[in-house]
Amino acid sequence: MAALGPSQDETVTAVLVARAGDVDPGVRYRSAWSLARRASPTARAALDRLTTDTDAEVRDAALKALDLRTRSP
Repeated sequence: MAALGPSQDETVTAVLVARAGDVDPGVRYRSAWSLARRASPTARAALDRLTTDTDAEVRDAALKALDLRTRSP
């Protein structure tokens, strides 16, 4: 999934957003980090949802990913 992160293709964004809803918290965690590099509003919305995830590591990753988005040009 990390290899998909840098691409700005909306198809890739859709895959990452879908993975953000996976049953496996490890998949959701990796999705959060990959979505950090996505400029689309869809990616932002998925990260916002992940900030309330049931898994603390996923929530933390989503919050850090959102912080990275605000720092990036």
